[in-house]
Amino acid sequence: MHKNIFNKLELLDIKYENYSHEQVFTVAEADSIDSSIDTQATKNLFVKDKKKNFYLITLQADKTINLKSVAKQIEAKGNSLSFASPDDLKLMLNLTPGSVTPFGLLYAQENGFNIKFFLDEDVYNAPTLGIHPMRNDMTTVLSNKSLEKLLNSVNIDCNLINF
Repeated sequence: MHKNIFNKLELLDIKYENYSHEQVFTVAEADSIDSSIDTQATKNLFVKDKKKNFYLITLQADKTINLKSVAKQIEAKGNSLSFASPDDLKLMLNLTPGSVTPFGLLYAQENGFNIKFFLDEDVYNAPTLGIHPMRNDMTTVLSNKSLEKLLNSVNIDCNLINF
């Protein structure tokens, strides 16, 4: 799947750089990798509300969030969010825990899953961001505008959120 992403980036004339590294499953493990890549490190949360609406939230790796306050901010049903299951993650984004990425939204869109995407304003305002290309042994660095262009090309909105 990651080769499809790179092909799509190239078709849209989006500049990006790839960095190979050891597999990382958590933000803590990624810290040593992120320091060697000059970009905004991110983390991704795949969550759902009580009505089974799904959301992908990308934020600065070092930020913590309160899911209850985020639920209110994004108007989640029941004003609460919980983490989606690994089965939902695999089915909807074709991903496993530790490799969640906004690139998974391309797979979701192709397969008819409606997942709302939220991007931390601080990440959006950074010059570049680093995200996994559907695998956790590589980081793809691109501009936030490029990510937005990619997602918009398949009718996925990039909703900004402030934590």
